[in-house]
Amino acid sequence: MECAGRFEYREMTYYIFRFEKSLLGKWLLGACGGFEEGETEPCGHTYSEMQPYNEAAAQQDGIRTSGILAAGLKILDAL
Repeated sequence: MECAGRFEYREMTYYIFRFEKSLLGKWLLGACGGFEEGETEPCGHTYSEMQPYNEAAAQQDGIRTSGILAAGLKILDAL
């Protein structure tokens, strides 16, 4: 697993990771966050759709993945 970048989304910092599911597998994209300003602990959200990692689109894909995280949180809050 490697940290491949970071971005701001909804006033929080998220990190983009690329990882391999198996030793000889392709790189996949994952996101972790959000970190509030000055915090070292995330809200506990780590997510991947197990889609291939594309360096050129990694930030946009990470933002989309973070949107899925945020939507899931809204569902959980409603329960």
